[in-house]
Amino acid sequence: MEIQVNRNIFQTTIYDIQTEFNLDSTLSFIKNYSFDKEDMLTTFYDCKNIFDKSEQLNDFYNHLKQYLTMYTKQILNKNDFKITRSWIQCYAEGHHHGLHAHGREIHEHSLIYYIQCSDDSTSTTFYQPGHPYCEGPEMNIPPAKNKMVLFPSYVPHEVKPNKDKSRIVLSANISIL
Repeated sequence: MEIQVNRNIFQTTIYDIQTEFNLDSTLSFIKNYSFDKEDMLTTFYDCKNIFDKSEQLNDFYNHLKQYLTMYTKQILNKNDFKITRSWIQCYAEGHHHGLHAHGREIHEHSLIYYIQCSDDSTSTTFYQPGHPYCEGPEMNIPPAKNKMVLFPSYVPHEVKPNKDKSRIVLSANISIL
């Protein structure tokens, strides 16, 4: 008798891409933005799509769009995508973002883009779907300026207490069409 593996349904791939982009205009926008004061500075609660707030972010949006188009067409073999939500988060030393996932549907994907960080910035820790109810491996992705991380929205992840003075990321949710 032989056991055959017909499919592996639990494999989840997380992509990280090192890009090049001049973030001066983006950092200028962030410096002048009036953030909600929560645990960390974030635009999540007051803005559905940060790219709608300022033309100053158009070049940054176009930069992201070229990589999202490649990801959608070459990796996912789909035709198009729509950014359904985007926000900026600024972490000071000790700030963290607890365990969470951005969605649960197969067509939902998310991204993290590291705008500002240092060698002391805390990694983003990703877990297998089902965590914390199921034990399994974890993956730590260290931040690097201009690094983009793309993953299915149902993947649980967190940022443990930050170890540097200024860690800034753009996060977004994407619907694959």
